[in-house]
Amino acid sequence: MDVDSDNTAHLAPPDRSDEEDEIEMDCKYMAVNDNDDDRDGIPDYADGYNRFDSNCPADDITTNEHFVPIVFEIDSAYPLNSSSKSLTLTYMASDPAGVSTNAQGQYAAPTTGIRIWTKPGDQPRDGKAVLEGGSFLQPNVYTAYEFGFRGNRTVTYYVEGLTPAAYVVTLSNSPPIGYPGVDEVKIVVLKGDLVPDWDHNRMIEESDRGRATLANPYRFWINDDADVPADNGDMAVDDSDVPGQSGGWFGDANYSYSHVRGRSDLEDFFPVWLEDWGQPLKDNK
Repeated sequence: MDVDSDNTAHLAPPDRSDEEDEIEMDCKYMAVNDNDDDRDGIPDYADGYNRFDSNCPADDITTNEHFVPIVFEIDSAYPLNSSSKSLTLTYMASDPAGVSTNAQGQYAAPTTGIRIWTKPGDQPRDGKAVLEGGSFLQPNVYTAYEFGFRGNRTVTYYVEGLTPAAYVVTLSNSPPIGYPGVDEVKIVVLKGDLVPDWDHNRMIEESDRGRATLANPYRFWINDDADVPADNGDMAVDDSDVPGQSGGWFGDANYSYSHVRGRSDLEDFFPVWLEDWGQPLKDNK
C-alpha cells in the first residue's frame, strides 16, 4: 500500500519509490474537503454521490474535485480467484450515508474520519459500500475480487479527508497460501481558514467565519486608484484617489506597485485572518 508520503506529488499518484516507502508513516498531508468546488451550494463532503434526492442532479457529480490517490498491491503468490475473505482493511471511516441536513436545509458536517473511494472525486460515485455495489471502500474483510483485484494485482483508489486528525490506514492479509502480511500508511488531514471582514465593520470576528465561500464570495473594490502621497507625507493629494487609473509601464495605479503607497493606499487593502488548526498528534486507526 502506497500514498504520497513525501508530499511531492500533491494530488497525483505516489511515485512508489523505495525512498517513499521507507517514510510512509511520516504521513501524507491533505485538506478537509469542506468547500464547494462546483459552486452548486452543496458542500463537497455531501456532493458527488447522489446522497439526498434522485431527482436533483446537482449532487450527482462534483466537477473540479480531486482526492488523494492511494495504491494497493497484493503479492504475486496470492491467488486472485480465492474465495477466502482474507484481506482486512481498517481505518477510521466516515460513512457517506451519515451526512444529513437540518430543518433549514443546512448540511451537518461529518464529525470524524476519512473515506476511501474506488473512483476519483470528479466522477459520479455511489455512496453505498463496495460490498453493496457502491463506491465507498469501507473498513471490512474482503476477498481479492471484492477488493478490486480482478485480473490485476494493483489498484488505485482515492482518499477524502473529512475532519482534522491523523489517520492510519492498514491492510492486512491472511492468505490461503504463503505468509500473512500487513502494511500501513499515515494520512494527516488539516483544516485551515481564511476569514475576511465579511460584514465590513473593520473587525474580523467569529461571526465572519464561514461566510465567504466559492458560491458566496467576499467582495472588495479594485485597488486601481493612484493615491499619490504629498511630499514627505502619506495622504493622497488632489484627484489621485480617483479609481480607474491604468497600470503597466506608464500607469500609476496602486496595484502595479510592490509596496503600500501611504495611508490612503492602505485603506484599499483588506485584512484576512489566517488560521491553521495545526497538525494533530494522535493516530486514529
